[in-house]
Amino acid sequence: MLVYIHTLYPLILFRAREVADYTLSTGNQIIIFTEMLENVGGGYNSATGKFTAPIAGTYLFTVSLCSLSGKSIFYNIMAKEDVVAYGHMYGISGYPCVTGNAIVQLDANDVVYVISTYTTDS
Repeated sequence: MLVYIHTLYPLILFRAREVADYTLSTGNQIIIFTEMLENVGGGYNSATGKFTAPIAGTYLFTVSLCSLSGKSIFYNIMAKEDVVAYGHMYGISGYPCVTGNAIVQLDANDVVYVISTYTTDS
């Protein structure tokens, strides 16, 4: 059964994949997902890797990052220049992934993005 509920709020969502730079060798580098699968509301910019809230509201962000065997991933989800979620996976064999979520209250034009926080110098 399909149920449609009309709301006063517009539908806003994006889904993207394919990281532009797999090396992510610079700390605090924005992770840019270049392949857009969905971008309802036009909030995600695949050139900058940033989501700009088109309207005020409560948003859910989920990120899943996978690495090559033995490599590490360290990331932060940033909203309004604050860390709202973070995660890491360090040198695990196989092809592991790490997933994180953040629920944030945003005003119109607030910006959310994901950064890599690990460098080989760390």
